[in-house]
Amino acid sequence: AFHSPHMDGMLDDFRQVVEALSFAAPRIPLVSNLTGSLVSDEMSSPEFWVRHVREAVRFLDGMQALEAAGVTTYIELGPDGVLSALAQDCLTGDADTAFLPVLRAGRVEAETFVGAVAQAHVRGVEVDWSAFFAGTGARRIELPTYAFQRQRYWLQLTGAAARNGLAGDLDSRFWDAVEREDMESLADTLEMEDEGAWSSVLPALSAWRRGLRTQSEVDAWRYRVSWKPLTDSVGGARLSGVWLVVVPAGGVDDTAVVEGLTARGAEVLRVVVDGGAVRAALAGATGPVAGVVSLLALDEAAGVVPSAELVQALGEAGVGAPLWCLTRGAVSVGRS
Repeated sequence: AFHSPHMDGMLDDFRQVVEALSFAAPRIPLVSNLTGSLVSDEMSSPEFWVRHVREAVRFLDGMQALEAAGVTTYIELGPDGVLSALAQDCLTGDADTAFLPVLRAGRVEAETFVGAVAQAHVRGVEVDWSAFFAGTGARRIELPTYAFQRQRYWLQLTGAAARNGLAGDLDSRFWDAVEREDMESLADTLEMEDEGAWSSVLPALSAWRRGLRTQSEVDAWRYRVSWKPLTDSVGGARLSGVWLVVVPAGGVDDTAVVEGLTARGAEVLRVVVDGGAVRAALAGATGPVAGVVSLLALDEAAGVVPSAELVQALGEAGVGAPLWCLTRGAVSVGRS
């Protein structure tokens, strides 16, 4: 009967009740389905609510007003997702939109509510997590960053999220059967009638898969060093700003380095490190620095200590420019 002539008989009585109430303007922007547009002060009028009982629901106009305002995340507060389904047919654009009902008929309320909050959060909606976790005893913790502590901290998928991974499950079943050389399971997964075609290739495929898994696990535990050749286009790049050339005192010829940087537009400042006093040598290098080229590694008697101290000294001096550490006689790592 709502929003139809059937309500006419109660409007006067309803108006008397509403006139006894006090109202305030909404504190957040609100699009009303009575007007189909943004409303504010008119909601403080009893007549607004009398019209709400009697007049048509302008849901389409309201949704298009939200779309015109740039809204892309819609959260439905209600007993099911009916309005979310209707709203998708009201929009005219192709923007990335999401409709998130907090409750769904026949589903666990806590799961659907948390799911809607989480989806809103990953779309940039600000969530008051302190209020969300209030009373649960939850607290923030720092996750470990140690590369070789192979502990999984991500939650396992359950419910609808797990069902969405059906393709991954089928893939997993196939390779599990291959690794176990389970011809019966493999034939069932692939719906094969003739198993003979697989009898010869299955042992080799199983061995390859197990070896690949083992190698992948080992590779995931290791740090990697990669080498990239310096192409002519990179080598001929123009430079600018002040570049530091850090050299050990005595016995190191830095002429080629200095001339190469200067020829490409760099303003070169030589920093001579005497007796390992890296910090003292850098004290005179003031102002912005575009790059640092270190030849300290060429002093084989000093080892790697001066290079490590250079890294520390640059950090203390606030120099965030890239650092190149040059050496000679490096061992080849391959044709590239």
